[in-house]
Amino acid sequence: MKILFGIQGTGNGHLTRSRIIIKLLRSKGHEIDVIISGRKKDKLWGIQDLKPYNVFDGLSYESKKGKIQKLKTIKNAGIFQFLEDLKKIKNDNYDLIISDYEPLSAYLAKKWKKTSIGIAHQYAFEYDIPKTGYNLFTHFLMKKYAPVDINIGLHWHHFNQPILPPIIEKIDLHDINEKSDQIMVYLPWEEIKFVSKLLSKIQNITFLIYCNVEKEIVDKNIKYRPLSRKTFLKDLKESEGIITNAGFETPSEALSMGKKVFVKPLKGQFEQLSNAKALKQLNLATVVNKLTKKNIEKWCLKTERKKIKCEGVADQIIYWLEKGDFDRLNELKSKFWN
Repeated sequence: MKILFGIQGTGNGHLTRSRIIIKLLRSKGHEIDVIISGRKKDKLWGIQDLKPYNVFDGLSYESKKGKIQKLKTIKNAGIFQFLEDLKKIKNDNYDLIISDYEPLSAYLAKKWKKTSIGIAHQYAFEYDIPKTGYNLFTHFLMKKYAPVDINIGLHWHHFNQPILPPIIEKIDLHDINEKSDQIMVYLPWEEIKFVSKLLSKIQNITFLIYCNVEKEIVDKNIKYRPLSRKTFLKDLKESEGIITNAGFETPSEALSMGKKVFVKPLKGQFEQLSNAKALKQLNLATVVNKLTKKNIEKWCLKTERKKIKCEGVADQIIYWLEKGDFDRLNELKSKFWN
């Protein structure tokens, strides 16, 4: 098949998940053109193996100090540029359009009258799963942001709904470090200066902070690491746990390795608030509304770990896509949880 694949660029989880699916599709001889939108190209990492791709501004949101800036988000939404981009992208006789919650590809499918399939955590919110901060505006936004004909929602639990487990890279679990004095930190929506000041007060633990630096910087008990997909997974395997925002893919990878997870959701962001609620309800992570020395230290002393299983999800999705039997989606969804 010839496929147009749209990836939401605001969070690295979309890129991680889509990379797995695209690699599998290409290995089976399918031709994939990639659209990435929602973040500037120089802010994206780990996209080299997605070529050929085109990066567009797309639609995104603004944040400051771990909180959504609503007025700034509305002001900088880029609606007019989005409409211009819709006109610019040409229909290259695609057989199928797949969207990882990416709006350009979703609306191009409607414009070109092509079958569209959504594969993303966000599509799980169309079902009765843990939610918080959900209102009519949020409902409208979730339905209209990247609408598709067929959705495949992903989550850590089925909640008695037709959704699938997370899609993660195949990880060799034999060399997982079961006990370590090293903690990973990936908080892309927080102020790094504030986080560093907080962690520097906690002794006897090395914190690896993944952030926008060109090379590793060591400052007492803190190591600042440049954003790299390869070293990120290696460091996660060797760490006791991870401190992160309440996205979907990073906690999924950590939980698949049996790592401790500490999350602080981005304030005002419905998806992250709902993810935090689900993690707390499922007892999979420590959830806080504010980062403090006390709550981080308390979590660091915890020894309890949780683990989820999510092997082979991408392979089965590819098999289902190739068969083209889209009416049998519920059968695909029930297989994994059974």
